Amino acid sequence: MILARRGAQSGVVSPTNWTLALVDLCPYQIQEGISGPQLLIVPALRKAVIAESRNVVRIDTKKAQYKDDRVTVNVSFNIEEAEVEPSAESTTREKISEEEFWSSIRKQSSRVHDLAKELVSFADKLGLSRRCGSGSLIFDLPLTDGIPAVQQIFFIGQRGKVRVWPETLKRQFNRSGLQMDTSTYRSAVVKAFRVATDRQEPSCRLGDFDLETFKKAVSDFVAEIKIKKED
Repeated sequence: MILARRGAQSGVVSPTNWTLALVDLCPYQIQEGISGPQLLIVPALRKAVIAESRNVVRIDTKKAQYKDDRVTVNVSFNIEEAEVEPSAESTTREKISEEEFWSSIRKQSSRVHDLAKELVSFADKLGLSRRCGSGSLIFDLPLTDGIPAVQQIFFIGQRGKVRVWPETLKRQFNRSGLQMDTSTYRSAVVKAFRVATDRQEPSCRLGDFDLETFKKAVSDFVAEIKIKKED
């Protein structure tokens, strides 16, 4: 058997992926009088266990309220995105309590704990409501005049990572009739988090990004929603 490592590329840091393969090594002996190596080993692959990337597909039928009755499909292409918080309607996992959330946050560094408290205080002053998911504190924007709350403005994970789901927000706006473009919000969050500009669902650990820039991005986004709601 041969245990081979995959995924190593020049200049690229990638997770350690291993492929287990069963290989026959067939020896051949060179005939006398022929120059070159006297023994030739020819490998033949018999079986292999191939590591595959994990994709998560979420199909939303309860909220598919488009004019042509399309079903909402969301695909996440990496493990980090697969672990983010699903919507309250789609999850069957047990939700944590706020006490459990803070207990987990306190196990992180004191800086992460202080920044989490600062961010929660900011959300309260901004008028966001909060609730607990299966692993995050989720911040929603309550609206009036019969318009449903805008859910999942941002998340704080119990391990101290802050996340934003622009595409999920965009689908909410489509259903409620609010004409909102979430690309500006995503770009502002990407700038605050200092992550790749093409990141569709940006996330970053507290203490590793510019909190003031993130707070401004959230404030501007909430203000824009309220203006659109009045229109």
